[in-house]
Amino acid sequence: MTKKDGSEDSVEQPHLGSVFFPLPNGTALLYNLKGIATAPQSEGLIQETIQARKQKNFIVNVKNWAKKSQRFEASWKVEGPADSSLFIRGANTFDVASESFKEYKLNFLALKSGVYKFNVNFRESTTGEYIFYQFSVTVEESKDVEKLELVSAVRESCSQAIVVENPTSEEVKVNKSMFTFANEYLEMTPDEIVIKAHESREFNVNFRPLIISETQTEIIFKNPVLGEFRYNLTLKGVAPTQQRSLAFKCSLGQDQMQVFKFTHFLKKAVTYQVKIDRADGQAGVCDFKLEGAPTVAAPAADSFKGVECTVNIKYEPFTIGDSRGILKLTSPEGIEYNAMLFGRSSAPQPQGPIKCPVGAKPAGIDFKNPLNEKCEFVVTFDNANFSLASKLPGPLEPGKVTNLQIKYDGKPDLPTTGRMIVSSKGLPPWIFYLQGE
Repeated sequence: MTKKDGSEDSVEQPHLGSVFFPLPNGTALLYNLKGIATAPQSEGLIQETIQARKQKNFIVNVKNWAKKSQRFEASWKVEGPADSSLFIRGANTFDVASESFKEYKLNFLALKSGVYKFNVNFRESTTGEYIFYQFSVTVEESKDVEKLELVSAVRESCSQAIVVENPTSEEVKVNKSMFTFANEYLEMTPDEIVIKAHESREFNVNFRPLIISETQTEIIFKNPVLGEFRYNLTLKGVAPTQQRSLAFKCSLGQDQMQVFKFTHFLKKAVTYQVKIDRADGQAGVCDFKLEGAPTVAAPAADSFKGVECTVNIKYEPFTIGDSRGILKLTSPEGIEYNAMLFGRSSAPQPQGPIKCPVGAKPAGIDFKNPLNEKCEFVVTFDNANFSLASKLPGPLEPGKVTNLQIKYDGKPDLPTTGRMIVSSKGLPPWIFYLQGE
């Protein structure tokens, strides 16, 4: 190659020579020669299409044109701004024997799709002469898709880790908004991570199904440095591992209220229909009743944790012993909640003492027919100092409440305490302790 003279104007120093021709007539011709050698042309354009995050080795021949061994220094220059997600590697220096060639291996890796153009130069270390190759590599998104399977019981959650590797020499910030998917039962955690150079961190795919189902979905992860990754997920929602329950206990004629709490996870408002059935599947009166409307309006959940909703349930037994019921909440979206209801009722418990003033307004006691049929009740007293101020209205309808007015005569020759006994055929009596004043 023609050298420069090193001045500010950088004038080329041509190659000089001469050729001499002696002629038969005794004269001669002499020619002065001057030559300028321009920069070499490319040894070739190498074009290739590969996948992102897949290493590719390119093999090129480096020719030594001299009659002596030469040492070459390899370098490369990429068109456009620097890209930390592009990796080009190869030997920095190597020797080639005279008038021969050597195969040079260049390793190429791109994390992102695109068209990468670059030149690879092989410069002789002493003369500065060189040859070069041109590269145009088209990188497409990887067709490799990682497959994951998540199986969880309805309304329970499970997790699967996704490893995100940073092969670059700089820190990379990754947040969950870089993951896109079209399934409302999934969530990515944590919100954000910072991956140091040449390290890896994990994101968790959290799956909480709300109905029994099996679906396929895809998660796409896009990062401006690390590129694009795809994951195929098989999501299975199976039946709950255990059923919720509520236990009630009270005496015949009394009632007990409890609250059933459930979590609504769907990110939209839903109205649940609420119903209580007998556990034996038979029609008829059930010991368990809803308090309030037979629907629950659940607001949209604003997070993966869901929103808590409640249903009020009253246990009002009409027999002595055990009873069973099933609470069912259903929605148009197919989401369902069930709970077993267990009730145990005992014989009526004595009540009192009830204070009965003499010569004043009679003391009143509300008494309800707890049975699911019309029934006649008999009221007796074990002390003649006490009596009913008025007669019973007759047989009471199921659930009917009547007020028993108790009159206290205050006779000095009789005790001031006594009992009122309310009885009916086939049932233990209700006993009320009375205290005259």
